[in-house]
Amino acid sequence: MKFFKKCKENKAVMGVDIVVSIVVLSLFAGIIAGMFAELFLQNISIRMNAMAVNYAIIILEDTDRLPYAEVTTENLMNNVQEKYYMSDNYTANIEVTNYSDIDNTKEDIIKIVKVTISYQLQDQDYSYTVQKIKIKEM
Repeated sequence: MKFFKKCKENKAVMGVDIVVSIVVLSLFAGIIAGMFAELFLQNISIRMNAMAVNYAIIILEDTDRLPYAEVTTENLMNNVQEKYYMSDNYTANIEVTNYSDIDNTKEDIIKIVKVTISYQLQDQDYSYTVQKIKIKEM
């Protein structure tokens, strides 16, 4: 009862306080919600980049296990999505270049393996590229 008597004494001052507090609260709630949405998108971007790095590492580790003669673009690109259990969001492009093709005076003992993992996030294309040297076993 004391609360209602106090409200009648203050008349419109309490109503203005309530309206101002709701406006301030809604402004801050919008800003905080926008910040949470941006943090969520950054988190997803970091996770997708980590998965791209992981796929590239797995592919390059697999090239270490293969004999030198079998490290070719055709051999590595054969069923790459199924072989490495890649998600549909990611695409892999593997290029193998003989170092002797770049410099004809050199012997064919080095191959350059270039792996590019591409993915799309919010209509933007991202890619992770890494190169590795495969040396012929003697």
